Amino acid sequence: MNHKTIIIDNNKQNSTRLEQLMRQQMPELQIIGNVQSPNEGLELLQNHKAQLLFVNIADLTGDQFMQLKTLQQRSFSIIFVTPAFMEENFNQLPDRLFKTNQQTKFQLRIGKTIKWIPLNNIIRFHANSNYTKVYLTNRKEGVLTSKTLKYYADKFDNDIFIRPHQFHLVNKNFVDTFQSEKENHLILKNGIKIKVARRKVREIKQHLVKQ
Repeated sequence: MNHKTIIIDNNKQNSTRLEQLMRQQMPELQIIGNVQSPNEGLELLQNHKAQLLFVNIADLTGDQFMQLKTLQQRSFSIIFVTPAFMEENFNQLPDRLFKTNQQTKFQLRIGKTIKWIPLNNIIRFHANSNYTKVYLTNRKEGVLTSKTLKYYADKFDNDIFIRPHQFHLVNKNFVDTFQSEKENHLILKNGIKIKVARRKVREIKQHLVKQ
């Protein structure tokens, strides 16, 4: 779902930078206007039923501020921005704005591009020292990230991911079979075989039953 978004800021450099960050890091946003005039922004807001408004509070008169607060109660959210806002707070916005989406997507840098990846496109996370490789359905090679596996294990609940041992976090939807021989393994649908630590066997079996 795209969230119709308007930017109101009379500093063109700031508003351009903000729009660039949105397009790179928040593809959920559909930018329908980047304007300098509060009156123009208010008109866009009412004509296009936007859900989000980024506005430099310094640009607003008292009457415009009160008008926004009155309108806000009906259908949209306001985020007041300053030049420092973009550098200090922008990266935290997805967590605050899209709590629902956060449960189904996560942010991943692939090359020079930051993308929002649906969790159901992630096959597994594989620890590589203090780094982690993320394996996706549409890529043969894993994407190396600077986060530890613990970071991802803490971020995602076990309704989707299970941790068969200290080096792997696996999407339950890609598990084909649980193999018990001399050692226990998960066999994934792509043929990858992942060892299950002995102390994890019972827990993993319980989680797989809940699928």
